[in-house]
Amino acid sequence: AIRNIHFPENTDALERARRRLMFEQLFVLSATLCMKKAQRTLSGARALESSDLSSFTALLPYEMTDAQKRSVGEIASDLARRVPMKRILCGDVGSGKTVCAFAAAYIAVKSGAQAALMAPTEILAKQHYAEAKPLFEKLGFTVSLLCGSMTKAQKDKTRRMLEGADGERIDFIIGTHALLSPDISYQSLGLVVTDEQHRFGVRQRSQLQHKGESDGVFPHVLVMSATPIPRTLALILYGDLDVSVVDELPPGRTPVSTRIVPEEKRADMYGFVRKEVAMGRQAYIVCPLVEDSEALEEVKSATAQYHALTTGPLSGLRVGLTYGKQPGEEKERTLEAFAQGNLDVLVSTTVIEVGVNVPNATLMI
Repeated sequence: AIRNIHFPENTDALERARRRLMFEQLFVLSATLCMKKAQRTLSGARALESSDLSSFTALLPYEMTDAQKRSVGEIASDLARRVPMKRILCGDVGSGKTVCAFAAAYIAVKSGAQAALMAPTEILAKQHYAEAKPLFEKLGFTVSLLCGSMTKAQKDKTRRMLEGADGERIDFIIGTHALLSPDISYQSLGLVVTDEQHRFGVRQRSQLQHKGESDGVFPHVLVMSATPIPRTLALILYGDLDVSVVDELPPGRTPVSTRIVPEEKRADMYGFVRKEVAMGRQAYIVCPLVEDSEALEEVKSATAQYHALTTGPLSGLRVGLTYGKQPGEEKERTLEAFAQGNLDVLVSTTVIEVGVNVPNATLMI
């Protein structure tokens, strides 16, 4: 194929050489991807089969969208194979990725294996736990939470149950980086789900998978992301991940309206925030920096905006502040207060991109 590349007669030598090099690079890349995917078959996985999801879907308060059904079908097909699944589930915020992950977990636990879901923050892990626990318990399965803030006694009990000691067993464990702790082991881990995968390193994702390894048999891996950053795209490009896309919003969702507000109308914008709060709603105000920078004088910082707003346009409202390097407990308290409706406005950096569900927040600036 390389020898027989066809060039128009008027193509000069430099262009012919450039095209030849481009073709060879693409050829080598394609061959490498084929080899990389073939290597997956060298490691085994437990086949997790469940042809009937009716018991699970019957408990959902809504019907899954066609995109969700398609994605769950692709995941189920992978899980039924004896080759470890490595799949990314992409979808916009609110598209329903979490229920697809829960469906995958249901297939795993129904097949007799354990499932683990790792979230980057404690508040997000607790949110997933609160959604999963009543659903899975109605189906007869045990769901537990493992986070850094739990007491030693709680962690020890969870650890014993994960190992299947004392005649008790956890079917579906949801937690933070605590799932990677050296003293944590699993009785029969069949599925690993990582939420907001770009918040974890490749090594961390691999660590959790290897915790479930037994005699050369590895758990299946599903990662979720609403943020296709370059590293995620690279993982897809280089064959490490197959892709499922939830490209359909559930019916009844109001389309997101995006507006550009010029500087001279900033006061009107804050007036709109007050109107939203007066109607019982909440708002995010997101800044690119934590503190002011002399090098970037025109760029707003979260701390400066927080102080300016609480003493000016938004005085009298309940305004919170959070950012990445804020002490962990303080950050968790602030995010929890906002999620519980105890703050009207949250000023932050992009740390809030981790998908904590706050349905009452209708505005983001």
